[in-house]
Amino acid sequence: MSDESQSNEAEANEAEPSQSKPNESQKIKLDQFLKSRNLVSSGGEAKMLIQDGQVQVNGEVETRRGRKLVLGDIVSLGGQTLRL
Repeated sequence: MSDESQSNEAEANEAEPSQSKPNESQKIKLDQFLKSRNLVSSGGEAKMLIQDGQVQVNGEVETRRGRKLVLGDIVSLGGQTLRL
């Protein structure tokens, strides 16, 4: 493949934002999300609830507090459900 055709292909991929992956600035860690939405009062509380399996992301138990959430993810905790 020539340099020109690779360049054109790269430009075409950039022109389709609907297929692009979220960048790091569009992601938030699960524990930070819980704190920002006032579902927990501290990072320590978030850590305990997540490790105890009390938090679900997209319908599945999530035990990683560093799980990066993206737009459209659904988080459930204690009867409350929020969409990012």
